[in-house]
Amino acid sequence: MENLSTHFAQARGSVADTLSQLYARFEHHVPENIEHSVRQYIANISGTTREELFSDIRSLQFTPATVTLALVMMPTIFLAQRLVSSGSSNQAAGKRSKTKKKKPSKAKVANKEIQRILDHVEETYVPQIDSYIEHYAEMSEDDKQYKFKYFEEMLLKELMNLDNVDVVGNDVLRDNRKKVIRFIQDHQRRLDNFKKEAPDSR
Repeated sequence: MENLSTHFAQARGSVADTLSQLYARFEHHVPENIEHSVRQYIANISGTTREELFSDIRSLQFTPATVTLALVMMPTIFLAQRLVSSGSSNQAAGKRSKTKKKKPSKAKVANKEIQRILDHVEETYVPQIDSYIEHYAEMSEDDKQYKFKYFEEMLLKELMNLDNVDVVGNDVLRDNRKKVIRFIQDHQRRLDNFKKEAPDSR
């Protein structure tokens, strides 16, 4: 509270000095009918003690000193607030732009692609192969041949996609890729074995 009082008193002194200097410079431009009022206004500000000023502020008294301080302090507080909020919003914008610019690492991209291929095979081709084997006896010869070749081609395509994934020398990624390759190859063998053992196979 003492610090606040001191700041107000300093501001009051500064305003009073500035007004006195301005009045001295522009005294000859001040109309005679308000000259006395202006002098009285400056004298009231200059003559207000720190205690009087603080007392007037606490009791919300409208005096030349409190009104002048309010007129000086309000724009100052407003500008300070704008500067602070502008600075924080710029920092936030900077953080957002940095976040946007950050690219995922090659290892993350590779891992995501390996997982995507595995998910696609598991969710798309494995259920179709299961259905193919289950309903094989009910299919026409054309359907049997067409679907078998389709699965062969699709699984081969996914193996080629895996070969194209750059594991960037990462042993973990390389192992993950091998596991997915083995998973796909298991289903290739499963199809081949089923086709060989199917009752109507020649």
